[in-house]
Amino acid sequence: MTSFIEHPYVQIFGLLFGGFGLSLLVWSLRGAKKVASGESVLERYDDYLLSAAQFHEINEAYEFMKFHVGALNISPLNTWKARHNLNPNTLFLLRVRSSKPGPSEHELKGVFSFIPVTQAAVDLLNLNKLSAGGFEKQHIASSVDEADGFYISILIGEGAIAKGVLISHLRLKVLEAVAADKPTFARPATSLGLRTAKDFSFAPVQDGMNQLHEIHRYH
Repeated sequence: MTSFIEHPYVQIFGLLFGGFGLSLLVWSLRGAKKVASGESVLERYDDYLLSAAQFHEINEAYEFMKFHVGALNISPLNTWKARHNLNPNTLFLLRVRSSKPGPSEHELKGVFSFIPVTQAAVDLLNLNKLSAGGFEKQHIASSVDEADGFYISILIGEGAIAKGVLISHLRLKVLEAVAADKPTFARPATSLGLRTAKDFSFAPVQDGMNQLHEIHRYH
């Protein structure tokens, strides 16, 4: 799996996001970019359903993330629950109708985190002085409408179609943020991640700084 991961001891291809909380962005561009073309992808794969995670689904989402990238490369379970309590629209799950027999009608195929942040967080992000691992209560907006910006923290898709659908959803969320005149932030920490950030039109928040491991901004 080609990945975007941030971890103090491990680097895999891509964008690194986070810090103490070990937030990350994981996706495959080799397969996903072939199917990531915005709304047309979402219409084509309409059996893939994206929804905000319910509190009782966080354990399942955590196990999914841990299976794909390892526990050391993701925020602790309690961090995800604490973020959900502050704002239930910080973690999203992608499900597809399951072909396996069992109690679950829809199988989990991906997750991504698009965190609504406050002006206090935006001010620090613009100064390159904050990442998701350092988020505290005052940095997470209580609702999307009250957000002053957004932070991409994690994206994991299982299979090329799921990755493409997730990236399409992510693109739409970034464009919605732009339409609302709100910035989106990310933190690339590998060369592939930096190239991908540029492909998404992210740029360093401060001119002349080392672009790797630094906060980037869209809009």
